[in-house]
Order: sequence, then structure tokens, then C-alpha cells
Amino acid sequence: NDDCFDERLRRNIALMRALPNQNGGSLMEGTRQVCNRLNRLLNVTYAEDMAWSLGNTFRPSQVQSDVDPDGLWHFLKFEREVASGTFDLPKHLAFSREEYERRFRGMTALSAKRRGYLEDLLMAARHDGVKVILWITPVHPDLAQHLGRETQYKRLLEETRAYVLNLEKRYGIKTLDMSEMGLFGGTPGDWYDGAHVNPNGASLITQRVAGCLENHGL
Repeated sequence: NDDCFDERLRRNIALMRALPNQNGGSLMEGTRQVCNRLNRLLNVTYAEDMAWSLGNTFRPSQVQSDVDPDGLWHFLKFEREVASGTFDLPKHLAFSREEYERRFRGMTALSAKRRGYLEDLLMAARHDGVKVILWITPVHPDLAQHLGRETQYKRLLEETRAYVLNLEKRYGIKTLDMSEMGLFGGTPGDWYDGAHVNPNGASLITQRVAGCLENHGL
């Protein structure tokens, strides 16, 4: 309920403008929106993306991720480390502990604003005849234990589970709880860090979701 937007969302003018009662956040985002309205082709975001693309062209080793045509997201940095034998899961887990402790430190409840966003989406989907399956994403057990000690993660997860079940009843959607790796058959080795699974973990999750889609008539 700290309602802090992910920085990647804050930089995306189109998505920020799609949220109700949002003026773009900080002064910088507001300035970017003005630039976008004045010149929809050569705006600040366009220039940033162009510079990022050129940088990746000349320094391909710096590219962190890529997406296949079929939608598979590759974590290239991790894949390179695995291929070279230098992948160090404990090091990446340590980084995740610091990152996610910062993220959860100020959270004390589920955000009313974000619940509103989600329920607006569910109502729009129902109106348009769209079936929705909502699933709770997992974190590595090492990270979950750390967050349970240092933040209110455990209580917030239980509140999330209860809220999701409530949504299932109210909106007729299908929900999946995969917040713990045992719920989809994962192991501690099926991860790149505290929050991102490797291809084996992704395959297990995909199979679980696909089974739910099939059972849901999709």
C-alpha cells in the first residue's frame, strides 16, 4: 500500500496515462508527457529508447534480456553465466533479499488504489466476455523466509490469498495460488534469483497454467 510505481512503469507514458487520476508522477514524468504531446514522433522516450538500442547494438554483451517471437522471455545475463559456468545463485539471492526488503519495507496492507485498478479490469473483461485467470506469482523460498523475518510479507501474502479467493467468488474468475514453489512442483534450483525462475521453473509454471486454461474451457 505504499503505491510506489515500478520505475519501468513510470517511464512508460502511455501506460501511466491509462491509469485514472494519474498526472504522470514526478515533475520529470510530467515534463515527458508534455514533450510527447508536442511531438509524438521525436519525444524524450523515443530518444531514450533509441540510445538504449544503439548501445545494445555496439555492446551486445550488455543486453540483459530478450523476447522470442513466441513470447518466451530470456534472461540473457543469467543464461550467459550458466553457459560459462560462472552462475552463482547464492550471490543473486543475496541481491534479491536487499532489493525486495526495500520494496516491502513500507507496506502494511493491500493497496485500495491497486485493488480498484484490478477490479475495474475484471469488470471490463466480464462486460466484454473475456475469461480471466489470475495467479499469484512465487518467490524463492530463501527470499520468502527473509521477507517473513524482516517485513510483513507473510501477513500480506495471506491477505492476498484471501482477496484473490474473494475475487473468484465475486467475478467468476479462475485463480491459481503459485506463491510457493511446492504449489507448482518447483525446487530451490529452479531459479535465477529470488524472483525469477529459470527455464525449468518456467516450464513447470506454464504446465500448471496451461492445465488450468484447459480446465477453464480455453
